[in-house]
Amino acid sequence: MCLDVVRAIETSPRILIIGGYGAVGQWLARQLAVEYPGRVRVGGRDETRAAELCRRIGHGAKPLRLDVTHTRSFAAAVKGVSTVVNCVHLSNARPLRGAVERGVSWIDITPGRRFLHDALELNEKAIQSGSTVLVCAGLVPGLSNLMAAAGTRELNGADRVQTHVCIGAGDEFGPSALDFLLADFPSSRDRSESLGDAVRVSFPPPIGRRTAYTWNLPDAQYFPRTLGVKSASTWLTLDPQWTVDLLERIKRTPGLFGTGSPWLRTFLNYAFPAAKALGLFHGQRHFAVLTDVHGAGRRLRFALTGEDQARATAIVTAAMTTAVREGSRRTGVFLPEQFCDPEDIFTLIRRAGLEVKRSDRRGHGAWVPLPAPASTPQSNEQTHLGC
Repeated sequence: MCLDVVRAIETSPRILIIGGYGAVGQWLARQLAVEYPGRVRVGGRDETRAAELCRRIGHGAKPLRLDVTHTRSFAAAVKGVSTVVNCVHLSNARPLRGAVERGVSWIDITPGRRFLHDALELNEKAIQSGSTVLVCAGLVPGLSNLMAAAGTRELNGADRVQTHVCIGAGDEFGPSALDFLLADFPSSRDRSESLGDAVRVSFPPPIGRRTAYTWNLPDAQYFPRTLGVKSASTWLTLDPQWTVDLLERIKRTPGLFGTGSPWLRTFLNYAFPAAKALGLFHGQRHFAVLTDVHGAGRRLRFALTGEDQARATAIVTAAMTTAVREGSRRTGVFLPEQFCDPEDIFTLIRRAGLEVKRSDRRGHGAWVPLPAPASTPQSNEQTHLGC
């Protein structure tokens, strides 16, 4: 590589991945390092782990010691960075605010309810600083939002969106994913939610019919505003079935072992790996995202199935990162359905081996791959949810 090219890479705007050596982060670092050689920085508290990952993936990726909760550490880390991709569960939006104030774009995979609320309030500041903030940019929420948007567009408006998620208990997921799962799984204190609500869901093969429970993802509450639907709900199940049935029973238990309990989270962070080591989840690595869009007397179904949800999440997030970096330079705070064209993202993830399929027949209709997208210009209209 000639010296001029090396210098150009070293001075190009960088991508910082927070939690870059975690379950999703390491796959994302691989994806982005190939697409943006020499510009990826793998950030985290353990620089040794970050350095080891960078050696494995190559393509000029470099480690960066970072404590995202420490203001000075974060400020030093974002120097020379144009895009931050966050893969860890944050309790507040302070790091995001620091990025926005510096005009740095931010893509977030698993924002919690409080984080999402605080992020949306930064909309005007992001517009002023020239920052693009894309929240809920993972698999669920994220790709599921774009499935809902695709169905709403095809039906020319929809009444109801239902998202169903199946996660393999034998799959690889880190503490942040578990925190995110438990944070939005209704606890026994959530009397306003339909406690114990359950539905039978027909997932595409090889998963089949399962019982799923209410899962209160924060992004779904915005669908009436972003997609114009009357109602939206999200439902969760795990494979094997007994694992989610156990969580459902735990959520009914008040006090020490409610789903909001730190004791429970600590226990599950040890229990899941132990159960996998004992072979209790052997073969349970399949995941599925199924979105039903109802309107005009029809039901459109969109689904993605596969193994290794961490890798699938990384592929989706990488595609949305490309949309932010390479697409129209729209500033502000956005949910995926406001910023990304569904067909563009479906095409990008298809190239990486993920195929979104569709069915518009009720019940056990045939699942078929989405057709190749037509060439249609994307609207430059800016719509935000910022408060």
